[in-house]
Amino acid sequence: MKKVRWTISALLMVFIVAKGMYGQTAPGKNIPKLDEKQLRKTLDLLLPDLLDLFYTPGFAVGVLKDGKVVYARGFGERELDSGEPVTSHSLFHMASVSKPFVATAVMQLVEKGKIALDDPLQKHLPYFEMADPRFKQITIKHLLTHTSGLPDTDDYHWDKPEYDPLANRRFIQSLATAHLVSNPGAAFRYSNIGYDILADVISIVSGQSFEEYLKENIFLPLEMTNSTFLKQDVSAILSISPHVIDTKGDFSIIKSPIYPYHRAHAASSTLHSSVLEMLHWASANLNKGQYKDKKILEPGSYDSLWKQEIKIGPYQALGLGWFMGVHRGVPTTGHGGGDVGFRTYFAMVPSLSLAVVVMGNSETFQSFTVCQLILDACMGIEPKAPMKLTHVELGRILAKKGIDAAVAQYRTLKKEKPGEYFFGESMLYQLGSRLLSAGKNREAVAMLQLNTEEYPNSIISFSRLADALVQLKDTKKARQVLETGLQKNPGNKELDQKLASLKTR
Repeated sequence: MKKVRWTISALLMVFIVAKGMYGQTAPGKNIPKLDEKQLRKTLDLLLPDLLDLFYTPGFAVGVLKDGKVVYARGFGERELDSGEPVTSHSLFHMASVSKPFVATAVMQLVEKGKIALDDPLQKHLPYFEMADPRFKQITIKHLLTHTSGLPDTDDYHWDKPEYDPLANRRFIQSLATAHLVSNPGAAFRYSNIGYDILADVISIVSGQSFEEYLKENIFLPLEMTNSTFLKQDVSAILSISPHVIDTKGDFSIIKSPIYPYHRAHAASSTLHSSVLEMLHWASANLNKGQYKDKKILEPGSYDSLWKQEIKIGPYQALGLGWFMGVHRGVPTTGHGGGDVGFRTYFAMVPSLSLAVVVMGNSETFQSFTVCQLILDACMGIEPKAPMKLTHVELGRILAKKGIDAAVAQYRTLKKEKPGEYFFGESMLYQLGSRLLSAGKNREAVAMLQLNTEEYPNSIISFSRLADALVQLKDTKKARQVLETGLQKNPGNKELDQKLASLKTR
């Protein structure tokens, strides 16, 4: 079972969706004082409609301003047709929102003098080996900044979960035959593997299991009593079920047959938390490590955590486990997450002492967009309802009438309802990818081909289209697609590397 994951390409897709559906325009000047009563009224009116708009059974949101929880509410159901409501205490799988917690744990150990950011990984994990001799150059900082050169994992075995304490180490040892995709420190390439490795670094250096260390040194001091990295510790009463698109059926939303948990991938993915407890986390970080009478970090550590290490695009950079962005001209810090059946986003605006957390229980939920909408409301900007999701609409037509009807509907909607539906490149890409995962390769090729025609500069679309053609055993056409992509995007390493690998077949 392949895992829906925030790879670098997926992160770019998030930015594309957000920019298209909820643009970064107004400058960050003259932001009025937050009117809490008006904010609650605005969100209470606007947010319930997102259940239908995003085909989502349930979601929860929270807002912290000046150390005070000004909004925390759940919407919809914890499981489709269950009648059991999502609340501000419901525990969602947070996916990659886990990563800033890992970075904080590492910085705690740095403060204690037990580890240094520039330490070679092998100093703390002497058993770690790869087939590629360059692995000896990997440092702790490389892992935190996704510059280690490590690949990402395609199969997370969510359908074959392991719960024992040695699951993570077995996974790390399985990398002994793997190779790096770039020189350590040379390039940014989002890698969940790097964070999974950090789990054992934290464990060995601290003398505790990764999960125990996080509980004792972050969750308990911040009064996050229900939050955990262990699925077996999630309260059944508070747990939330994941939901996915039924790509093998009629494209309706169904409860996912699997839950995204495997202890080997705890550090990269398996934080479970609620909006209320995530606002405790927000309070501590906005106060540079201080929460009430507890301190999880020294203020100076944030100079490292939030220092720009990697520039990703015009609106985004990466520190140590944190992404830095801009909303309405104001700097933000946060992280998003996406795994099977869950979408999450956590954002802070330090200059405004403001934080927003959003979590939904469907792969169709647009957590980043909802976060942007709420940030606007907090800044005194009237939030605009997001547009409808094109890919779900097209998928349902495809299931009923076939691929030709779906392509025709796309063209009709784009011509007749351009302001009602979102037509960004991510929509056709997501539909094509889902079709490919469902084994509907010919339909996937048609959608991805349409995407390359609509967005000829979309690197990810050419890459994914080539994947679909390889699945159809049309390697010749796949090479032609990659060559066309390189003509339109000369020098792109991803397309160039994929083309080189196909030429050897």
